[in-house]
Amino acid sequence: YELSLTSNYVRDWDITDAVREFFQNALDQETQNSENTAYYNYDATTETMTIGNRLSVLSAKSLLLGHTSKNDNDFTVGQFGEGYKIATLVALRTGHPVTIYNYGKKEVWRPRMVKSRRYEGEQILTFFTEKHVFTSVPHNNLEITIENISEEEYHLIVETNLHLQEERGPVNSTLYGDILREERYRGRIYVNGLFITQLEGFEFGYDIKPALIDVDRDRGMV
Repeated sequence: YELSLTSNYVRDWDITDAVREFFQNALDQETQNSENTAYYNYDATTETMTIGNRLSVLSAKSLLLGHTSKNDNDFTVGQFGEGYKIATLVALRTGHPVTIYNYGKKEVWRPRMVKSRRYEGEQILTFFTEKHVFTSVPHNNLEITIENISEEEYHLIVETNLHLQEERGPVNSTLYGDILREERYRGRIYVNGLFITQLEGFEFGYDIKPALIDVDRDRGMV
């Protein structure tokens, strides 16, 4: 499946942004169905990050730009139908191979950048899907692995993801989200635990519920 995305799409994104999108999809799926638990893990030995869901299954139509199961859902961050496709593009462009274990469909998806004859030699994000018989299937129907994530890169990912932080310091929880009172969060804006932007003139940091704030497609502006 060739996707009509140029290799330099969202050229300012790096691996931190890509992992954020994979995380966002996993968390949104859990938001839509509490039994569809999100899963994430980082193995420093293999420099591999794994993100997935207990019940999710990817279909081929999910590769269509704009296709999303989250339209008009105020409780999810993603609304644009581009998330994991763009995340995959950025990961590959920055030297981080991605493999999607679509256990629920007995498939493995291996995306690559390919010189396309259809698009006159342009490097195009292409998903190769293959049927696969798994000798053992994990607890999760869907797992996405991102390779070559160094410990330094993982540290940056943790800084932009409250779900990966063991200690947040003093927090005030409200109907609208959390007020993060520790100094390191000053002016930092998160939505559903994922970093969006940093603003001047704020004493605290804020983790706002998705239903109460709009985020642009690039997740850089609220």
